[in-house]
Amino acid sequence: MNCLEKNQIDEWSSIRGYSFTGRTNRPVLPVGAGREVRFFGQSATPQGLELETAAWCVESLAEWDECLLWITQTGVWPSSENWPRFYEARGVEGELRSLKVAPGHLFNSSERDKLAQFVRLTLENAWDGAVLPALQGVRTPRFAIVSHDEWVELVVSKPEAA
Repeated sequence: MNCLEKNQIDEWSSIRGYSFTGRTNRPVLPVGAGREVRFFGQSATPQGLELETAAWCVESLAEWDECLLWITQTGVWPSSENWPRFYEARGVEGELRSLKVAPGHLFNSSERDKLAQFVRLTLENAWDGAVLPALQGVRTPRFAIVSHDEWVELVVSKPEAA
């Protein structure tokens, strides 16, 4: 895992074909994209499905050789945040910068379990984020949006007409 600063996120995303809306940094949804939403927190029955939802999210992305988890918002539900646990997980990867300085987490295809771990931490901390896979330097037809409101949205683009 490598952590990226905002300018590096912008460059990585632009080269791979991702674009974002305004100040929310939400990925632009392709026209006609399908969506599947999974709830995982207090609004879900049963509650506390962060582990399962993180695994579902990563599995649902299909094939990729690099994937960026960009944490776009924190502090909405401060009582849910466990900063020591989050920074411990980053520290194990050798990352010492703050999340504010380096909010991107870039994983290669052999790090799917690490990606799931960091998606889970994002869910448990009630943060917003985007999970952006790429294959051979191009965005894939699937990506995910994580919300502090306890849901993950899988976005699936329709294949282009020939």
